[in-house]
Formats: sequence, structure tokens, C-alpha cells
Amino acid sequence: AAEQAAGYMPLRGEFDIEWDNDAELLLADLEFGPGRDGAPEAPEERALKLRVCAAYNRKLDERDRRKAFVVSRNLLDFRRQQAADRKRPKEERELAAALRPFARLHPARDHADFVRGLLNELRLRRRIDALRQYRAAGLTTLAEAELYERDRRGRDPVRQQDGGGTRSGAMAAKGSGNGGAGRQG
Repeated sequence: AAEQAAGYMPLRGEFDIEWDNDAELLLADLEFGPGRDGAPEAPEERALKLRVCAAYNRKLDERDRRKAFVVSRNLLDFRRQQAADRKRPKEERELAAALRPFARLHPARDHADFVRGLLNELRLRRRIDALRQYRAAGLTTLAEAELYERDRRGRDPVRQQDGGGTRSGAMAAKGSGNGGAGRQG
């Protein structure tokens, strides 16, 4: 189903619209042999026609290479890729998208390792920035940093606008109404 959405016909091994779909136009009017007037074909003309055929063959080879790349990397399954992308934070999603053109330069496993390494670097840089902010605020332990983050989230103006609509705030309000009577057992 996902393959059909991409215009790929797996039984034929073809796309509805191939890469460089108009490549066949190079050969459309090409004829070998004597001309319409019966005159033999000049060697220069024949050599030119053979170069056009060679250019067409290069385009077909590139088309096959691209098709094999898409099929071998399972790039036809859009839903699976979108689901994986949705799990990532925005910055990581943007980085992975920016690196997609480089996937053709090395094998799938190497590319996955490359992307994973850069995403890990991005996460580490974010963590280092957070630790630097804690240090600048005078915090020296992770416990202090955790308290600082909790307080900062409590003061966050975005959360204040929606009426303190955090789940934990709503649960605390529910729990305070019964005086803790439900916990006795």
C-alpha cells in the first residue's frame, strides 16, 4: 500500500514516474542506416548517434542505481519513516532531514551510525549547555539542578497561561479535596 502511494509497482520493479522520465526523448527520432534519400550515413553522424545512445545508457544506469537505492533502503515505507521522525525532538528531526542527501554516499548501516553519532553529539551539546547554565546560576550538584528545573518549570509563563494545566497540578488538586482519606486502608 505504501509502495503504491509512492508510485512504485513492486511486481514490475518500476515507478510510475522514473528518474529523468524524459530520457527516452533523446532517442525518439534517432534512426540508424541510410537516410530517407537513400544516401549512406556519414561516419561522423553515426559516431554522434552512438554518443547519444551512450548518454541514454548512462541515464538508464543512473535510473537503475537510484531505484535500487530506494528499494534497498526501504524508503518506500513513508509511514514507518514518519513515525520514527515524530518520536524525535524538532532539532533532531531537522538534523536527520538535513543529512538525508548524504545517505547515498555510504552504506545504510554506516549512514545510520553517522546520523546516530551526530544526534548523540547534539544531545551532548544540549546537556553541556544546560550544565553550564546551572554552573552560571551557582548550582554545584545535580540535585540542586533538578530542584532549579522544577522551580523554573513552575514559573514558566506558557504553563501559567493555560491555568496551570499540567497533569501533576490537576492531580494534586484532586488529591487535596478528599483530605487524603482515600489513602488509608
